[in-house]
Amino acid sequence: MQIRPATPQDAPAIWTILEPVIRAGDTYALPCDMSEQDALAYWTAADRETWVAEIDGGSSALTTCAPIRQGAAITSPIAAMSRISVPEDGV
Repeated sequence: MQIRPATPQDAPAIWTILEPVIRAGDTYALPCDMSEQDALAYWTAADRETWVAEIDGGSSALTTCAPIRQGAAITSPIAAMSRISVPEDGV
């Protein structure tokens, strides 16, 4: 397994991993009908670090780390991390 920063060339693999999670609507507070372009822009925004895990040359997991937006109850700079994996059977 190789874990590395995501590149623009990873966009199709990232979308393959993200789409079913976004469509299900029970993991992230994102619109279930979010477009591929919007999802990739959100997941790989400049304020995030996005990484992919490769097994046998194919992306099988991704993670992103982003600062939590400051609000009334949050005053210190902390980050949130998300991880999504593809099951071994690819479903």
